[in-house]
Amino acid sequence: METEAEIRTPNDEIRKKSEYRNLNRNSDSAKSNLLMKHLFILLFLASSLAAAENSRPATPPQSFIIGLSPFLEKNVKEDVYRNIIRLLVEDLPLNSTLAIYDAFGLKSIASVTLPNARVFASPKTRANQFA
Repeated sequence: METEAEIRTPNDEIRKKSEYRNLNRNSDSAKSNLLMKHLFILLFLASSLAAAENSRPATPPQSFIIGLSPFLEKNVKEDVYRNIIRLLVEDLPLNSTLAIYDAFGLKSIASVTLPNARVFASPKTRANQFA
């Protein structure tokens, strides 16, 4: 049994090197395509999460009503006044309204609306705005 001798030429070597380079380029191209696909998926998911967070329904406005007696003693009036100021500056939630009434005469004394703006989350801003 005779086997055919394989004759190699310089062109065969060049062709093999060229095929090897092409294989490397193709694998690099495949890696690059896979990386791009993953990047697009990641960007899509991030934008979807951001859109879902922004599409949450706004909370309905809350109303708070305080009735004050005109017959309070002076030291009690001062304490009530300080607590109302603290409520307005620190504790009142965003997107709410505070109405203060004369509880004896049933007359409106003051009404304050706190908007649903992030800037009003700061007590310092509230104090400057309502002073």
